[in-house]
Amino acid sequence: MAIPRNNKDVTFWAGYLKGNWVKGVTNLEYIMQSPETARAFLDNRHGLQLIYGINDRNSAQLREVIERHGWGAEAVAMYLNTLMNWDYKDWATIIWNPEAMEAIAENRVARETMRDSSTAMRAVAESWVAVAAICDNPQALAVVQTNVAANAIFSAMPSEVAAKAVAKLAGLDPNNFTDVSSVVSNSVAMDAIAASSAAMAVIIASSAARTAVVASSVGMVAIATNATAIATVAANATMMSVVAASSTAMSAVITTATARSAVVVSSVAMTAIAANATAMTAVAVDATMMSAVAASSTAMSVVIGTATARSAVVASSVAMTAIAGNATAMTAVAANATMMAAVAASSTAMSAVIGAATARNAVIISSVAMTAIAANATAMTAVATNATMIAAVAANATAMTAVAANATAMTAIASNAVALNTVAKNAIGRQHWNRSQFNDATRLAQALATCRGNASLFTMTTISRSAGGQGTWIFTDRTNPPSATARPDGDTIFFVRQIHRWTGNITIAGRGTADTVMTITAGATNAFVPVQRVVLGTLGINNGHVNNGWNTNALLDTHGGCFFAN
Repeated sequence: MAIPRNNKDVTFWAGYLKGNWVKGVTNLEYIMQSPETARAFLDNRHGLQLIYGINDRNSAQLREVIERHGWGAEAVAMYLNTLMNWDYKDWATIIWNPEAMEAIAENRVARETMRDSSTAMRAVAESWVAVAAICDNPQALAVVQTNVAANAIFSAMPSEVAAKAVAKLAGLDPNNFTDVSSVVSNSVAMDAIAASSAAMAVIIASSAARTAVVASSVGMVAIATNATAIATVAANATMMSVVAASSTAMSAVITTATARSAVVVSSVAMTAIAANATAMTAVAVDATMMSAVAASSTAMSVVIGTATARSAVVASSVAMTAIAGNATAMTAVAANATMMAAVAASSTAMSAVIGAATARNAVIISSVAMTAIAANATAMTAVATNATMIAAVAANATAMTAVAANATAMTAIASNAVALNTVAKNAIGRQHWNRSQFNDATRLAQALATCRGNASLFTMTTISRSAGGQGTWIFTDRTNPPSATARPDGDTIFFVRQIHRWTGNITIAGRGTADTVMTITAGATNAFVPVQRVVLGTLGINNGHVNNGWNTNALLDTHGGCFFAN
C-alpha cells in the first residue's frame, strides 16, 4: 500500500489507526509486516504523533505492535525528529551524539518516549555516550530506574560501556579503560569517580560496575572515604545489597569512620546489612562499628527489627557490650519483646546485660524486658546468681511484678540462697513475693531446701511444743550474731514447714511493741509463712516465741535468721 506523507492526511491516520481500536491494531500489524511499508510509515510524522504523542491504552497497543516487529528504536528516532525539530537518520546516530542525548535527557516527553521502548533502551545500553548523558541527568536517570523493564535493560549495560561512561563523567579519558575492572583497580581513577556524583551514578546503575567495585579494596576504600560517595551508596538499596554480600566491601565500610557514620544513619544501608548474616556477623564482632550502631537509633531500630541481625548481636559479646553500655540502645532493646526474648535466650547477651549498670537499669524498669527474662529459666538463673543484679531486681517494683507473675522466675529465686535472701530482705521484694500466685507449696519446698543448704544466710531450728505451751526461739545470723548491744533491733525472715499436723493455729510473734504476728493455719500439711518484716528484741532481747493452738501437738521445721538492721 502507498503511505501518504503530506500534512493533510492526519485525518486519514486518525481514522485508520484510532477510528476503531481493534481494527487500528490490525491495520498497523499489516503495515509492520513489510519492511517497505514499515519504513514508509515511520517517515510519516502524523501517524507517529498519533501513536507516541497520545498516552492512552490504544496508543500503548500500537506501540507494542511496532516493538514486536523490531521497529521501536527507529520509530522513537523519527518521532523525536518531529518533537525536537531534528533530522537524524536513525536511532544509532542519536545515541552516539552527546548533544542529542543531553537534549533527550532534558526533555520529559523525549526521555519517557525513549524509556518506553525496549528496543530503544537496548541500544542506549550499548552506547557509553547515551549512558553518560542519562547518568549525568538525575531526572533522566530516575525516569529509567523507576521503570522495571527499562532499568533491567539499562543495568545490564556491558562492562566496557560502564567503564567508558564512568571515566567520561569523572573527567578521565574513556579510551584508557576497557572494562570496569580496569577502572576500580585504579586508585587515581576511583578517587576521581568517588568525587563525581554523576560517575557514582554509573557505578550504582550498572550491574557490572557494582559487582566489580565491591570486590575491589581499592575501589571500596575510595568510596568509603568520600562522604558524598558513601552517602549515595548507603541510600541505594540495590547497591547496599551488593556491599553487604561482599566481605571486601564490608571490611572497607567497617574500618572507615566516614563509611560507618553514613551507614548507621541510613535505614536503607542498615536494612541491607542486617538482613545479611555474614555482614551482620562482621559488624557484630567489631567494637568500633558496634559502638556506632548502638549510638544510632536508626541502626538499632533495624537491628532490633531484623531476625538475622538480632541473632548475630545476641551471640556476640562485643556487640552486646556496646549495646549494654549505651542507655538509648538498651532502652530500645528493653522495650522490644522480640529482641528481649532473644537476649534472654542468650547467655552471652545476658552476661553483658548483667555486667553493665546501664543495661541493668534499663532492664529492671521495663516490664517488657523483665517479662522476657522472667520467662527464661537460663536468664533467670543468671539473674538470681548475680548479687548486684538480683539486688536491683528485688528493689524495683516493675521487675518484681514480672518475677512474681512467672513460676520460672519464682523457682529461680527460691532455688538460690543469695537471691532468696536478697528478695526476702527487701521490702519491695517481700511484698511482691508474698502476693505471687506462685508463692505456693512448690516454691516453699524449694525455699526450705535452699535455706537448709546455706548456713551462712539462713539458720534452722526444730520446735516441738505441747498444747498451750509457749517456747522461746532464738534466731541467729551465723556470720554476725545479734546482741542487745550490737544490734538491739532487727528483722528476721521466716520460712516455716509443718512436719506433723495439728488442729489449732500456731502463731509466731516477735517481742516488743512493734511485733509482727504471723499465724499458720490449722490443719495444713505445709505452711509458708509470708516473707515479711518481724521486729525482734525491742527490749534488748533477741528472741521470739511460738504459741501453738489448744489441745494440739505440733512440730515445725523452721528456717529463718536473715537478720539485718532496721
